[in-house]
Amino acid sequence: MSENEFNVDGKDFIAVPCDGKCYGCYFDYGVGCHAGSDVPNCNRENRVDGKFVIFVEKQQ
Repeated sequence: MSENEFNVDGKDFIAVPCDGKCYGCYFDYGVGCHAGSDVPNCNRENRVDGKFVIFVEKQQ
């Protein structure tokens, strides 16, 4: 699994740089993050590339 491209439950996701807010992230349901342990970290302190990201479904 890459921190920038991964698959969860048959859906492909990519990381998109952001300003540290969760708006637009597939895993943000408006009440906090619902990403499971099979989703890479989005916080820059815990990423190799040092960027804040959100995750969006990859368009085919």
